[in-house]
Amino acid sequence: MSALIPRIEPVVFNRPSSLALSVIVALPVLGPALGRLLHALREARITLPYEVVVVVACEDGAALASVRAEFPLVLLYRAQPGTELGALYDLGVRAAGGRHLLLMDGTVVPSAATITELHRFAEGGQFIGAVVPRYLRLDGSDAPSTRAFPAPLAALLGALQPAARLQYAFNRLVTTPREVDAAEGGCVLVRRAAVLDVGGLAAGYPPGGEVWDWCKRARMKGWAIFLHPGTHVSLTQPSDPEAGLEVRGSIRRFVYRFHGWLLAAPIALLMLPTDVRDRHRRRRRARLARISLQAKA
Repeated sequence: MSALIPRIEPVVFNRPSSLALSVIVALPVLGPALGRLLHALREARITLPYEVVVVVACEDGAALASVRAEFPLVLLYRAQPGTELGALYDLGVRAAGGRHLLLMDGTVVPSAATITELHRFAEGGQFIGAVVPRYLRLDGSDAPSTRAFPAPLAALLGALQPAARLQYAFNRLVTTPREVDAAEGGCVLVRRAAVLDVGGLAAGYPPGGEVWDWCKRARMKGWAIFLHPGTHVSLTQPSDPEAGLEVRGSIRRFVYRFHGWLLAAPIALLMLPTDVRDRHRRRRRARLARISLQAKA
């Protein structure tokens, strides 16, 4: 392990594992994704003994109160605005009482059959640290997902379009569960025992990278990560044209933490022009949105 990797604090659960599953939803901002996901989970009629734990970085107490009133059985926690996604997950993990933890970020909706099958598969293997489903777009087509860790050479060669170049070749030809390097952060079932062994997810990443980091540490400790292609979740949000900002930020931090600054520095330099372009587009889009709101008012 690289000397650059800081010590990851162990996770201390506040409750015993009295349930089969804890669904942990972590959201950096409060938006319509939360209501959509909670409605879907309630209508799914999951047969396992489960709970839903939601952690939101939000200052709007009134909005959270309305969520609590509509979903009184959901354990709802509020974190400080700006809290990283990994730290939000850790808050939910500490409050969880399930033997398995389904980590979700509000971008997908799973069915009851998918949740049940992921749990059954994970229960069947002693050293399965995490298992993830396939991701499908709204039209039913496969959404490519990163299943391999960002290798420095691949990051260098694909620095300008890392989101497109760093896709692991999992498609419909993969029909049986298969071990992979990393899971996607939108929906991943994690074993409670693995979290106790590996530690938390807070590691200073942009959204998405914290799961890469956790999977890397889990594999270094002997836990396996599996893709279960017989299960799937539906993406509920359109792709963000500037989402590559978070992906590239996660790649840079991952390479730095596990390979050192000599490899991370040239990758950062190659990514800089694309980062500047995407930040400019994001600021412009936000400015246009504010102008539009002011015009409507």
